[in-house]
Amino acid sequence: MRKRYPKPVELPSGSWRCQVTVDGRRLSVTAESPQEAISRALLLRDGHKEKSPQKLTLGAVIDEYIQLREPVLSPATVKAYRSYRENRFQAYMGRKISALDRRTLQRMVSEEVKQVSPKTVRNAWGLITAALKEYGVDCEGVNLPAVPAAVRPWLTSTEVLQFCRAVTGERCEIPALLALCSLRRSEIAALDWKDIDLKNEIIHVRRSVVIGENGLVEKKTNKTRSSTRDVPILIPQLTEALRKVKDKTGRVMKGHPNSVYNQVNRICAREGLPQVGCHGLRHSFASLCWERQVPVLEAARLGGWQDINTMQKIYTHLSSGQMTAAAEQIRSFFSHFETP
Repeated sequence: MRKRYPKPVELPSGSWRCQVTVDGRRLSVTAESPQEAISRALLLRDGHKEKSPQKLTLGAVIDEYIQLREPVLSPATVKAYRSYRENRFQAYMGRKISALDRRTLQRMVSEEVKQVSPKTVRNAWGLITAALKEYGVDCEGVNLPAVPAAVRPWLTSTEVLQFCRAVTGERCEIPALLALCSLRRSEIAALDWKDIDLKNEIIHVRRSVVIGENGLVEKKTNKTRSSTRDVPILIPQLTEALRKVKDKTGRVMKGHPNSVYNQVNRICAREGLPQVGCHGLRHSFASLCWERQVPVLEAARLGGWQDINTMQKIYTHLSSGQMTAAAEQIRSFFSHFETP
C-alpha cells in the first residue's frame, strides 16, 4: 500500500505546516522548509506513542506540547513557555487532566490572578489551553481577567530632537538612533557591518537576535516577511556616527541588548524625558511618521509592520499639542454660533 504523505502548506510567516492525525487527534508541525515539515509530521505520526489521557497530568501535557514545538519556535518563546511551566499554576501541574472540569479551570485562573498581573495570567493560560486542546479538554467559558490597555511611552517630535542632541557621543548613540529609524531591539542586536551600506545610506535588516534559555540566539530569519526589509538611514546624525566607527567588522552593536534599554532610560531621566527604552524609540518613529503625514502603508513598510491595524492602533499616537490644536479648530467653529 502506497504511503500517504501529509501536504505542506506555506504560512504567512514563510514557514511550512503539515497536519497529521494521531489517535483521532489533529496535530500540527511547523518547519522552515516543506521537506522538513513532511519529515517531522511523519515522525510524529509513525513514532508517536499515545499515553492514556486519563493518566496524564497537566504538567506532562505542557511538557509534551513544548517539546514537540521547540525545534520550530523562537528561543524567546520557548524560554517564556518554560517559565510559565515552572512558575505559574503550580498547585495544579500534578493534577490529571481528566480531573480538570470547568469549575477547576476557573478556580485556577481566579487563584493565579491574585499573585501576578492579568497579562501574565492570560499569557500563561494561552499555553495551557493550547496544550489541553490537543487532548480534547474544553477550556471555553473560563473567565479571564481584563488587561488594561498598555500606554507605552514615546517621544514627541520636539522631544525626539532633544533626545538626539542628548545621545550624541554616548555609548548607545548608534543603537538608539537605529531604533529611531524603526529597527527593533532584536534587529539592532543582529545587525552586522556588512548590512550597512553607507554609500547609499541603506540598512539591510535580515536577521534578529533574541534572548533564549541559554543566552543570546541568532535567528537566521526575521520575525515576519515584512520585517525583512531595507531601511533608509533617515537621521544624518546616525550616518555621521556610523562613519566615525573605525572597526567596521562584526556586530554593529557591542554588548548585551538589555544594556541599550538601560542607557536610553538613563539619558531620558537626565533630560527630563519619558523613559521610553529602545522600543519606545521605535514607537516614536511611528508617531513621527503620523505627524509628518507619511502614508501609513509606507510607514508600515519602513518599520516592518505586517499588520496595518497594528501600526494604526498601537504605534500611532497624538501628542497633546496636536490634540489641543484640533480642539481649537472645533472651538473656532462653534465660536461663530450666537445663542438666542
